[in-house]
Amino acid sequence: MNRTSTSRNKLLLFFVILIFIIGIFSGVVYYFKIDKELKDLVFDNFLSLLNDKNVLNINFYHLMLILFLSFTSFILIGFFISFFALFYEGFSIGVILSAFAKEKMLRGIIYGFIYILSSKLVFIFLLLILIIISFKLFKLVINRRNNRETYYLNIYYCLKWIIVILIIAVFNELVLIPLFNKICCYFAFLIN
Repeated sequence: MNRTSTSRNKLLLFFVILIFIIGIFSGVVYYFKIDKELKDLVFDNFLSLLNDKNVLNINFYHLMLILFLSFTSFILIGFFISFFALFYEGFSIGVILSAFAKEKMLRGIIYGFIYILSSKLVFIFLLLILIIISFKLFKLVINRRNNRETYYLNIYYCLKWIIVILIIAVFNELVLIPLFNKICCYFAFLIN
């Protein structure tokens, strides 16, 4: 029984990572399909954020999204919204890396990786955990063989994990994001 559960978790993790990678490749393809004026606009908008020293302050929406997905994971729609959010994050990473690679070559790629690691790594990790929790809740709801005691016990464990995710998300927003904002500003010489 434990072996089947582990193999299902590996299959889910593989599927989730595949969705993320497809999102990255879709972002790269999308960036190279748009016309030059729009490419320049994307890169200029990103540079204007850097000049205002607001590199990572725009990531406050990550906290709101984690809150929203945490609450919707108890209703079945949260599972599917989490997949879309993960695809969107992969898509945005693909666009960011493509924009920096096209405009600044190797220095842009290095800065793009610094930006992505500092602004999106914790969020994507929390999103992956939230998808697994949502999947467990999804299975729990559709499984008819659960007795009442194990059902509530499983809900309790999932709720504990969601509270941990929310605490980490708040810590990320209040402590790590301002720290990484300074780090990204120190490496801004790569793209100037």
